[in-house]
Amino acid sequence: MKKMLIIFVLSGLITAGALAQSSNDQPLSPIYRFSMNFNPDRLLQAVIPPPPGFDRLPASQLNLFSAWIVNLPLESENHPVVRWDNQILMPADSVAGIIDLGIATKNQKNADLPLQILIEYLLMKGKLHDCPFILENGDTLTYRKWLSGKISTDARGNLIMKDTISRDDSEREFYRFLEFIMVRTEHRSLVDNLFEIDEDEVKPGDLYVQLNHDDTANGGHAAIIFDVARGREDDDDRKFLVGWGGDPAQSLVVARPWPVEKRFWFSPDELRRRLDGYGDGRFYRFNYFRK
Repeated sequence: MKKMLIIFVLSGLITAGALAQSSNDQPLSPIYRFSMNFNPDRLLQAVIPPPPGFDRLPASQLNLFSAWIVNLPLESENHPVVRWDNQILMPADSVAGIIDLGIATKNQKNADLPLQILIEYLLMKGKLHDCPFILENGDTLTYRKWLSGKISTDARGNLIMKDTISRDDSEREFYRFLEFIMVRTEHRSLVDNLFEIDEDEVKPGDLYVQLNHDDTANGGHAAIIFDVARGREDDDDRKFLVGWGGDPAQSLVVARPWPVEKRFWFSPDELRRRLDGYGDGRFYRFNYFRK
């Protein structure tokens, strides 16, 4: 009952977001504050149907983060895949959709986008200040620590905290913090912020991360599980709606399996084969959701 109420409240907030007026200090959606072109008719679950013979996971199996993920806003239907500098990379029909998440800096690379999504969610929930993020050199940083004073690095790249006047908890400081996290994140340090889960445990918001542990030059790859569907005849038969960004930084896309015609959902084997050149893939969940 509680989970059903969570989904109902989320739906109400999405609708309320559609009524918000655009201004410098008022986001178009109160729960997708990053959305620049919010349209309640262009949400993931509204636009992309489950595959034939499958149903999405019931609301009773979703936590608030999963419910937030499955309703992420999409750009317009004809929006191409673009790089951070607005260079067009692929036409709209190459992907199933593009998440309405502005890619305005070269630091929003594939490894950074999952953490950005989590950070945006925690900001919306008012839970960001004390969530620790592990960076590539092993240092840990929270938003509260960021606001407490000046942060610099030593000759080896380790964080140094200097007590100064505290920063204002403002939109400007939030995006400075977000960029700082992105600059110091790559696929191997992303995994430090995750714990491994079994395939049959996967829910919306989990990740599929590939790494070649014998090749340190291989940057790896991270896919976000946007949604999960299960077979009507076989409950163990699962399919995933997945997406990723790029390097150099580019749109967060809802990917399509090959061949792409009229197909949006990946079987587990299709997901493993899609980008297997990046190495062994495993399913993960953010440490924040560890029970």
